[in-house]
Amino acid sequence: MQSLGDKGDWVVLSGDLNIARKRPSRALFLRLKLVGFFPRAAVMELPLALKAARVLEVWETMDRIARDVRPGLFELQRRGQKFAQL
Repeated sequence: MQSLGDKGDWVVLSGDLNIARKRPSRALFLRLKLVGFFPRAAVMELPLALKAARVLEVWETMDRIARDVRPGLFELQRRGQKFAQL
C-alpha cells in the first residue's frame, strides 16, 4: 500500500475486505489517500466471468467516484450502481 500511496492517484480493487475493516490497514489506506473498491461476499462468490462483468457494469460509476473522492473505501454491491461507503 505504501508504494501505491507514494505514487499517488491509485485506485484499488480488492477482494480483501480486511483492508477496509481492520483498523491498522484501514488507517494506512486512508492516510495514503487511496481509493478502494471492495466487492461484497456475494460478488466474490460469483464465477470469474460474472465478477468481471459486474465490475465492468459499474466501471463508469467507479471512475467517477475515484475522481471525486479521495481517500475513500467503497463496497461493491451485487446489484445496482450505488456503492456503500465503508
